[in-house]
Amino acid sequence: MYWKEILQAYEDMGVEDIIPIAHTRVKPNIKVLLDESGNFVGAMLNQDRFTIPCTIESESRTSGCAPHPIHDNMQYLCNEYDDQKCKEKHESYMKQLKEYIEEVDDELAKSVYRFLEKGLLRDCIKDLLKKVNLPEEKVMVCFAMVSREALTRVLSRKKNIKRIACTHCSRETGKISSGATIT
Repeated sequence: MYWKEILQAYEDMGVEDIIPIAHTRVKPNIKVLLDESGNFVGAMLNQDRFTIPCTIESESRTSGCAPHPIHDNMQYLCNEYDDQKCKEKHESYMKQLKEYIEEVDDELAKSVYRFLEKGLLRDCIKDLLKKVNLPEEKVMVCFAMVSREALTRVLSRKKNIKRIACTHCSRETGKISSGATIT
């Protein structure tokens, strides 16, 4: 192929289709929304592909212990499985994420770390986990973050909200409160 054709193919792909260095494309099963303090805001099943950061090891992992930074499978994100390999994967994930947030100012990573330290992920998304046709520990979860201020601003602008069901975690107790309805 000639350079001109290669450049044209590159342009035809569009910027959003090009995967940056140290990233991979995944199709997570569940999207989790957190606030900047690491509190659970909501979650939903996912149909979209995401570009997520990865390491050389995590990109090529098969059955070993090599966590992706930030987004990963439940076996890396959750410490509640009895399997020793899952516990090792979770410890490795949390250690890597902690080292990352100590070096880089990444608000999403900090929020994810704060949330996962509470050990509430599995409980917060338990209803969605039942809807995914995979063993629970293999379910892929991606995170997004919204500031409480932005969330409040959006909700206050909506005058005709009939019902928004939101499962959230109480800031004070860290316990789950399901089915809060805003009308």
